Amino acid sequence: MDCTQFASRLWIRCVSRVAVYRRALTRNFDLQTDFFFGLDLLMAAGGVRLNSASKPLRRCWNVYRWAICLPALAVYWNTVLNAVRGEQLQIVLSSLQASVANVVTMVRVVLLLWYYDSLVSIHAIDISNHHFLKMPFHVKFPIVEFICSEFTKLAIIGWAMTVSLVFQVLYMILKGLTTEFEVIAQTFSTVLDNTEQRVQRKLESEPGNSRRLRYKKKYYFWKYIQEEFGECIKLNIEILTMKNKIRPLLNANFLLIYYSTAVILANGAIYLSQMKTVTLFSLQTLSYCIWICFDCALLTRMVNLLTEANESIGWHVYDLAWPAKLRCDKRFAKQNRAVRETMTTVIAVSQQPLRLNCYGLFEFTQERFWELLNMAYSLYTFTPRNGQPDNVFVYA
Repeated sequence: MDCTQFASRLWIRCVSRVAVYRRALTRNFDLQTDFFFGLDLLMAAGGVRLNSASKPLRRCWNVYRWAICLPALAVYWNTVLNAVRGEQLQIVLSSLQASVANVVTMVRVVLLLWYYDSLVSIHAIDISNHHFLKMPFHVKFPIVEFICSEFTKLAIIGWAMTVSLVFQVLYMILKGLTTEFEVIAQTFSTVLDNTEQRVQRKLESEPGNSRRLRYKKKYYFWKYIQEEFGECIKLNIEILTMKNKIRPLLNANFLLIYYSTAVILANGAIYLSQMKTVTLFSLQTLSYCIWICFDCALLTRMVNLLTEANESIGWHVYDLAWPAKLRCDKRFAKQNRAVRETMTTVIAVSQQPLRLNCYGLFEFTQERFWELLNMAYSLYTFTPRNGQPDNVFVYA
């Protein structure tokens, strides 16, 4: 038997063994009464509960279950050691936080097991008669209709992940740009200190008399300070270029989010106000309205923070000790003028808007979010319901 045949037989044997374990693992799963798709499978993977009577499978699962507990034991052990050794306060608090998180997780696992019978007794969501989730076409075969219905439920999970994705992408972009601007502002704030350190190191390597050293000190100061400002400006240009590349995407999303949020909030308020009883779908509508409201509010807040981070560059440059350090000297008047012009340019550029203005319509800031809520309330107030609009005044 050559190596190829041996590997082929070994692969077939492993696949068949995995198939046997999979059938044993899923034989008793009841997905029809499972409100959350694959609850038993998730609980088995999490080491919480195995719904199988196979002894070999349970032995393997118990080993896996205890292996999951090892990281938690390591966390508790390190927490005790850090407290006994008298480590720094932040280290002890971080370890304690991890220990508390593990305890909370274990308590929630116990609650899941305690109420497991009640949990699995909840029936699956029936969307066959829902006004916008039902299938828009009629299927004659019950099996095909059942498959389409189950596939729709599964696809809803993917759609929910897509909703989270489009929010997280914008948040990560704005958070990353804000962090970059904050780092650049801190870099500008250390220009004079870095320059003096470079001058000091340079003078230590060049011997000479006191008069010569004073001249060299001024010469190297004006040389190095222009280099330091040049490096900072180069970094600032890079991040501004990056912002300009991503700005069309941000403006398009901000414009869409602004008006769609107003319309969805108004429609959701109208829909909920007409509900005579609380249903699962009314709660879903309410949660979605809260979600998109939070989405818009957080993004406008992130734009405010991004603008403040950009403006902080100018304030850090202005707060430099330039009145004492940049003293006029006839021999270096040209360099003095160039450095002051550079500082003025940096301050002026940092105070300019970032043009996250929805293609020039308005700045997507937190102030506009409050106007958005007012717009949504206006749409809700003056939209006819049962043939008559509400006679309510809206204050700007």
